[in-house]
Parts: sequence; structure tokens; C-alpha cells
Amino acid sequence: MKQQRCYPVITVTNKAQLMLEAGHPWVYDNEITSAANDIENGSLVDVISDKAKYLGTGYISLNSKIRVRIISHNTNDKFDRAFYKRRLSYAWEYRKTVMPESLDACRIIFGEADQFP
Repeated sequence: MKQQRCYPVITVTNKAQLMLEAGHPWVYDNEITSAANDIENGSLVDVISDKAKYLGTGYISLNSKIRVRIISHNTNDKFDRAFYKRRLSYAWEYRKTVMPESLDACRIIFGEADQFP
């Protein structure tokens, strides 16, 4: 059974599909082939291929050439408080492993490296 999605949909080129499937975290403005009409700047959108394959969910910026910044490739993710808490916790625990001597001055979140564009 397919999960019911509640986000506006953006369809992308084959090139963008290949990039996303390889782990690239962005969709550029020129890679979008169609988009829902009701998209608000800064909202979450689902990104799909031209064959309607789910590729990810991300935040849209209508003012940037990087149009969508992917935060998940999992259709089952719910973007609630627990999702962001889990991501923050993972980033913090990772910092503790790579900087065991001192965490007095470090980035807690490092953008795409922490899957948090």
C-alpha cells in the first residue's frame, strides 16, 4: 500500500533523478519539469521522477537556484519534533566521537553533511 503524502509535488528531470538517487542533496531550478501551483516558499515538497517515483522530500526556496534542499529520501518519515530531535541528536553524538577532547567550539550542525540543509 502506498503511503498517502500531503506535500505539494515537484517533478524533476532524469538528470536530477540520477543525482538524487546517488545521494546529491539538492534540486536546481532548471531541473524542475513541473510543480504544483500551491507551493509556498520555505515549505516541504515531495520530489518525484517523470514516472512518479518518489525521490525525496525537502524544503523549497522560490528565490534560489538551489530550488529544493532534500532532508529525507524515506517516504515513511514524519517531519515532526521527533524527526528533528533525532537528527540533532545524531549530529551531536557524531561531534562527540570526532572531537573527544573538547566540544567548547564546534558546529553542532554542518548542513548537508548532517542531512540538515
